[in-house]
Amino acid sequence: MAAPRHSQVLPRLFYGTVLWLVNVRVKVSGRKPGEIAALVVTNHVSWTDIPALGALFPAAFVAKSEVGRWPIIRTFARLVNTIFVDRTARRTIPATNAAMLAAIAKGVHVVLFPEATTHADGPHLFHSAHFAIVEDLEKSGQAYAIQPIAIRYSAPYAPWIGDDALLPHVITLMKNPPLTCELIFCNPIVLTAPLTRRAVAEGCFERITAAYRA
Repeated sequence: MAAPRHSQVLPRLFYGTVLWLVNVRVKVSGRKPGEIAALVVTNHVSWTDIPALGALFPAAFVAKSEVGRWPIIRTFARLVNTIFVDRTARRTIPATNAAMLAAIAKGVHVVLFPEATTHADGPHLFHSAHFAIVEDLEKSGQAYAIQPIAIRYSAPYAPWIGDDALLPHVITLMKNPPLTCELIFCNPIVLTAPLTRRAVAEGCFERITAAYRA
């Protein structure tokens, strides 16, 4: 069942406003996801990755549980059906994966940052735990896609790393000239035969790394 288009108008408007306020311009290379719900996999550079992607297409983001406790942000995160994961407790992974499957079944793209944290120097190791949903998607017979995306920024002050304070980074972005967030849509991964979660994770990592370095 596809997600109602009107349910995504407010989030995309919000994301676009945030990008405008912090002087981030989005440049898209490659073909954006179509109507078929996708598992979107991308490297993670900054908190601005989220509005950059969310302004383009209906999306639910997989985020660390700490985000659910941040003032203001936690309220909007819940409104857009963010899927929270406790990265310190592996026993919560099956429930998180079930929530990802449910979102895709509703026609919403689910965005996964498999590095589990941000990096300033390109893609790092992709953790494969949440790629287990690929096996369930194969069994469902549902049409879907796996869409790798590489994210690059045009300025060295763009990354927001680890536990950096958010407000100083926001002020830095607002004080400096506009920067570009480039979203490079790699060729989707087509499952012509069953693949393990590790194989899919490695395939996404290879495509994203190649696009990032190109």
